[in-house]
Amino acid sequence: MDVVVHSNELVPGLLPAVCVKTGEPAELTRKANFRYTPLWVWLLLPFGVLIALIVAEACSTRVRVDFPVSRQVVRDHRRRIWVAVGTMIAAPIALLFAAGALHQPAIAWLALVAFVVGLVLAFRAQTWISGKLSKAGTIALKGVAPVWAEQRQALVAYHANMAYQAYQQQAAYAQYQQDVGLAQQRAYLEGQAQYHQPSW
Repeated sequence: MDVVVHSNELVPGLLPAVCVKTGEPAELTRKANFRYTPLWVWLLLPFGVLIALIVAEACSTRVRVDFPVSRQVVRDHRRRIWVAVGTMIAAPIALLFAAGALHQPAIAWLALVAFVVGLVLAFRAQTWISGKLSKAGTIALKGVAPVWAEQRQALVAYHANMAYQAYQQQAAYAQYQQDVGLAQQRAYLEGQAQYHQPSW
């Protein structure tokens, strides 16, 4: 399920106690970093890659969210990392040894292919949840559990209702204090008027 939420709503107290990916009861938290870089930054590439990267780093907006997750999500993420590392390191080493033992230089090219594939897998394994941060501060999350989305929306609505009720109570109390103050001021002025009124 894909949802769009504002980053201000992805804070403790507004996140349900279920896994964002599976919908199961959450036992751990896992951080996720989202970043927005203005498109105009890449127009600086003709002036130099380093300049564009420095400006992008300075102008980017970052949001970090600690999502509740289940142990299954953590295990799956770790397994993806180990598969990527094995493909990027262990497989090329084994293929290079095989190329030397069998005197087959062509196998060495397979080692290079395995390294590139492992590098791609390692890059993809860094991201355990897909999301895109917008200029307005909203995050488009992909592949979240419907249960998590429903409970999160209910929590946001509940807290918004509580905040509205608190605002109404504060406004009513402020109006009450103002009315009491005006009544006391009116009584004081009337008392002063009677006190200074001539006796004849």
